[in-house]
Amino acid sequence: MRRFLFTAIAAAAGFAALFPASISLAKPASPIQIDYCHIDYTRGPNVAPSANISLTKSSGPLEIKFVNEGDKVATTVRFGVNIEDEMASIRDVGSFSPGVTIHHKFQDFSGRTKFIFAHEPQPKCTVQYIKFADGTTWSAGEE
Repeated sequence: MRRFLFTAIAAAAGFAALFPASISLAKPASPIQIDYCHIDYTRGPNVAPSANISLTKSSGPLEIKFVNEGDKVATTVRFGVNIEDEMASIRDVGSFSPGVTIHHKFQDFSGRTKFIFAHEPQPKCTVQYIKFADGTTWSAGEE
């Protein structure tokens, strides 16, 4: 019985040596977590002053609400924004302390006119890059 136990322990140790705990196969998640990424649409002008009929609508600002879930103050956050297969980057600069919710509006997507019955596409936002107050950075492209 002892011989079997010794063999099992030796096999487990040999297997563990092949896969050290220090190897991380997954990329660390962004310390900035996006809670909300949205564009509101408002009705355009009436077709005639006496008619309460509008044929267009216009996009409002892009709203992003995020939280720094890390343990360091972030000073720059670059978001990737994809809306209807159009990519853009939005840069937010400030002092983003850990645990504080930030809710900012960006005019970059404002004023786009659509037919009143057209769908209202919503953006998909991701974190691309973060610079911290201590000079270190995080990037979605880092391995």
